[in-house]
Amino acid sequence: MKRADYVQLVNGTIRDLEIFLLQHGSFSGAFQKKLVVSQDSSLKRIEAVVAETETERLSLLRSLAEGEAARLISVYLLRADLLNGRLVLRSINAGKNGMPEPYWHAYGAVSSSFFFNLWKTCSDISDCIEYCRSNTSMMSPILVSAFSELARTNDLMRAERLFLRGFIGSAMNELKGAKTENVRLITELYGRFVDVWNIAIWLRRNVMGTRLTTPYLETTGAGIEVHRLEKAVSLRHLLAGTPWRASIAGDAASPEVVQRSMNTLLLEWQMSLYRLDLLGIHVALGYAARVFVEWQNLNIIAIGVAFGMKSAEIYERLIIRDEQEKTA
Repeated sequence: MKRADYVQLVNGTIRDLEIFLLQHGSFSGAFQKKLVVSQDSSLKRIEAVVAETETERLSLLRSLAEGEAARLISVYLLRADLLNGRLVLRSINAGKNGMPEPYWHAYGAVSSSFFFNLWKTCSDISDCIEYCRSNTSMMSPILVSAFSELARTNDLMRAERLFLRGFIGSAMNELKGAKTENVRLITELYGRFVDVWNIAIWLRRNVMGTRLTTPYLETTGAGIEVHRLEKAVSLRHLLAGTPWRASIAGDAASPEVVQRSMNTLLLEWQMSLYRLDLLGIHVALGYAARVFVEWQNLNIIAIGVAFGMKSAEIYERLIIRDEQEKTA
C-alpha cells in the first residue's frame, strides 16, 4: 500500500476502511465473503479479513519456494508459532475471563487449531500442561516447559524465557549443518528477535524499576551480548554501536516508545533486505516483512478509527517507507 492510501484511511471512518478493503483487489474477495456469512462488528470483520488475506500471501510465498529457500522460509515463518505460543502463555497468565479469542497466526508449522484448542479448552496451567503432553505438536514440549515454569514461579517473564529458548533452539536445529549466507541471515533475524526481548527485560529492570530474577537470553546472531546487558548503566550506553541505536532520541525516551521503536526497526531492517541480494533469500524475507507491516498498519488504523483516536496519533504509529511507494 502507498503512503497516500494510509493518509486517506487515518483521516476516514471505519466505514471508509470497509469500503477501501471491499474495493481493493487483494482484500475484496475475503471481505465479500465476510459480509455474507459473518455477524461480526465492523472492527472484527476488518481484522479477520486482513488476517486471512495476509496469511494467504505468506502461505503462497512458502509454496512457491524451492530447495534451500523453501526450507529457510519455513523456518522464518515459524514466527507464527512463536507469536501464538506467547499469546497463549500471556492469556493463561492473565486469566481469560471475558477475554476475546486472539487472532491466531496461521502460517506456521503448527496448525492454529492447536493453539485455539489450548486457549479454548484449558482453564488453568495444569490443564495446559496436560493438553500439551497429549499432543504431538513440535511446540508441545516447549510449552510444557514454559507452563511448568509459570506454575512453579508465577513469573511470566521466566516462563517466556524458557519458551523463547526452546523455540529458538528448535528453529536453529532446522538450520544445523548449513553455513550459507542465507542461513546466516535467518540466524541473525532470530538473534534480533532475542535482542528485542532482552532489551524489554533490561528496560523493566533498569528504567521501570521492576524487580526481576529473569536471566537474559543468549543466542547466536544476537547483536547485544549478555555481559553488556548486565553492565550497561544507561540505555544510550547499552545501544551505542548496535543496530538498535536509532531507537532512542535520548535516555528520556519511555520504555513503551523504545520498545515500539525497536519493533519498527526490526521490520524496517527486514524490508530493506528486499533489494539487497536478488539471488538470495533476501527478496522473500523483504516481501514477508512488507506483508507483516501492511497487516500491522491496517490493524492499527482499524482500531484507531473505531475508538476515535486522532488521525495524527494513528499515523505516527504506522510504519511507512518511501521505498514502498515505488514498489507497492
